[in-house]
Amino acid sequence: MLHGRTFVIAFDSGLDDIEDTVLDIIQHATAFLLKNILSALLSRRNAYKVQGRGFKFAMGSEATNPYLRCSQHVYDSVIDSAPQIMTKEMAETEAIYQVACQKRLTAAKSALNMFDLFQALQVCFFTDIVFFIHMSYY
Repeated sequence: MLHGRTFVIAFDSGLDDIEDTVLDIIQHATAFLLKNILSALLSRRNAYKVQGRGFKFAMGSEATNPYLRCSQHVYDSVIDSAPQIMTKEMAETEAIYQVACQKRLTAAKSALNMFDLFQALQVCFFTDIVFFIHMSYY
């Protein structure tokens, strides 16, 4: 189907034939564009992590609490082999710490809609539009 459409466009432009490498380039460019649109769409609604030069990964993961130094206790079985007697203050501190480390309850997110897609498309195409506008002046 892509080959036929590309051939019709080439014929309308006055070209006789198209190469197969053109179809590969079009398929890769389309896949790259769709990947950028989907990642922009998902990253605007969900938390994600950034690695290296801005590579986004773990989309949909829970946002970390910046006010906590660690999210859970790690007990060493060698050190904590003997049971400890907890005082009231120690038990209260432990309970507060466990409550603070629990996952926050979030409301269920609505389905993606056209407004979300519109915002994602603006993010994806804004840099291209600005680039083409500035290049047209030179």
